Amino acid sequence: LKVGVVECEVSWAPYFMSRMDNFYMQRAAGVHGKRFQGDTLPSDFFRSNIFIGFQEDELGIQLRHHIGVDNLLWGSDYPHAESTFPKSREILERILAGIPEEETWTDPILIISRSRTFSTRAGSQERKTWTSSIR
Repeated sequence: LKVGVVECEVSWAPYFMSRMDNFYMQRAAGVHGKRFQGDTLPSDFFRSNIFIGFQEDELGIQLRHHIGVDNLLWGSDYPHAESTFPKSREILERILAGIPEEETWTDPILIISRSRTFSTRAGSQERKTWTSSIR
């Protein structure tokens, strides 16, 4: 099961994941229940099964490694009123400034995550077409 959380940005996720892990690890003495195998934590399930969409969450991008870069998807929400259009490229350049290219345009956030999430492969021509069509 894959779950998508969209249109609510991403900076909430690291706190949520931390709270899940903390609660799981710090159960009160004497409380028994099912445990995951090995050292698996709730945040591990989050990273393997949830993708999150963002539009202009600069803090969320700074916290991307807590969430998992492969779990992030960008969307402009075009043609809705709250869309980043017509300033999508400007906004992306600003919030992705200083982020290594392998984590942005050519790989996870904008291409590979979409491919993994929707079970498709992003070839170089598709990548070129897709990134040039950002609204």
